[in-house]
Amino acid sequence: MRFHGTLSVLAMVLAAGLLGGCKGQPVVTVSLDPKLGGASGIPAVPIDIVGVNESERARLSEYSMTNYWKPGDTQRASVSSKTINLNADLTPGQKQFILAGQDPIWKTWKERQAQYLFILVNWPRPGDDKPGELDARRAIVPLDPDRWDTWPDKIDVVITPGGVTYSPSPKPASK
Repeated sequence: MRFHGTLSVLAMVLAAGLLGGCKGQPVVTVSLDPKLGGASGIPAVPIDIVGVNESERARLSEYSMTNYWKPGDTQRASVSSKTINLNADLTPGQKQFILAGQDPIWKTWKERQAQYLFILVNWPRPGDDKPGELDARRAIVPLDPDRWDTWPDKIDVVITPGGVTYSPSPKPASK
């Protein structure tokens, strides 16, 4: 009888966790559009995936991407990022990166109360500095479950000749 009671309590705890909105972190894949390969001579493309909270979002949304990618930039040094380099002319493993939902960087971002993933890319070059996602080198992915019709298990990021794209698309922010 005691075993049955323990199972009932365990079932209630699991149900509360699942119904309480606990969401696993999505797998984030980052790849280069095939149009960037071959004879294009594209060098390695540096990419930062950054988990940011609301105050960091305001600052990083407006920050110059040209300055961000300069060696020794203090803004870039101040964020917790996963940095990768992809190269379209190399092996498939060097054309795509997979950030697993279990990667330790998610814990760091959770501790910093990250509400957005910024995908920051040093491509196209040169780029015109613009705020937010008007700059083709920056994509801002919300981590708020309310912004999604269905919480994504996977977010696909593609670096194209024109900049950063991702899918699926979230719902528009409520005003």
